[in-house]
Amino acid sequence: MSTPVGRTSGLLRRHEIQRLEPIPRPGPVGPERVVIRLQTAAGFPLSFSLAHAENSELCQITRYRGGEGLTCGSDPRTCVAPDEISVHPGLRNEEGDGKSLVTLSGVVGSDVAGLELQYTNGVVVPVPITERFVLFEIAPEHHADERFVLVGRDAAGEVITRRVLK
Repeated sequence: MSTPVGRTSGLLRRHEIQRLEPIPRPGPVGPERVVIRLQTAAGFPLSFSLAHAENSELCQITRYRGGEGLTCGSDPRTCVAPDEISVHPGLRNEEGDGKSLVTLSGVVGSDVAGLELQYTNGVVVPVPITERFVLFEIAPEHHADERFVLVGRDAAGEVITRRVLK
């Protein structure tokens, strides 16, 4: 960095910065159990695990390409109505190859026995549910779709709920 002619650079004043103590967060205290494991279209493993935490809470751990997402709190399955779909899109950016990963993740209510994803071009694909949790990759050719429709079916195959995702 250059200094303008006639001026010198120097230390104006020194401030001491106080050390911040980390905020204690609940973490897993029980063994981790992989609930969902899949291979993405780009060929990388993506997994979702559960582990018990303190105070009867539940930790959800998602791992992808060396990264880990950890959320601990109340069990999300207890927070949805029996016919509800609480599934949301998510995006992970690929640093190495420039490709993105678009996922659906969340939980479904106890009455939702089957889930399907309807793309805007009319293609319908089943979305696996494991212990009422969902982790699913949106096909790369559909990343540009403006909306998706999730359809929840009961054990008899009847439609009991729909959710439009944008």
